[in-house]
Amino acid sequence: MKITVNTRNVEKIINKLDLTPKQVAQVSRLAANRVINMTKTDMKRKAREKYTAKAGEIAGSMSVIKSPIGGIIKSSGTPLPLTAFKLNPAKVGRTKKKLTASIKRGGLKPIAKGFLIQKGAFQRKTDQRYPIKKLHGPSQPQMVGEQSILDEIEEKVMENMEKRITHEIGRILK
Repeated sequence: MKITVNTRNVEKIINKLDLTPKQVAQVSRLAANRVINMTKTDMKRKAREKYTAKAGEIAGSMSVIKSPIGGIIKSSGTPLPLTAFKLNPAKVGRTKKKLTASIKRGGLKPIAKGFLIQKGAFQRKTDQRYPIKKLHGPSQPQMVGEQSILDEIEEKVMENMEKRITHEIGRILK
């Protein structure tokens, strides 16, 4: 995803205030760095609103690469084990309860022939003891990169960038 910010209003402000090129570069760098950090936090929050994954699982996959004129928020990872999401029963134990899981918010759903052991959540492929397969949910980039999340984030980035630029201009002029 690439987000571009409309800075026409900001350019007018900068021209009226007669800022030096060095001050303009400083304003844009400080504002961009702050907005990148804010965007990373917003992406984590939005992903947690839609998915039941634990916060540390989502945050651990994200990194920020800053540059003088912007930056990149990178998320990488493999599909998360089902134990990173909401499960019932949540702990390993001898119980007759059926295993239920919720990857997206909205309620637990039963997993046919599913069971929980120390190594994770598994599902039998047949009525026999073996073969079994380990169950996984989506990866962190899939959760963070969902189109509805990106659309909300893009709007917020535009607002934040304008606010941060005006704030940094005020700070430099003091």
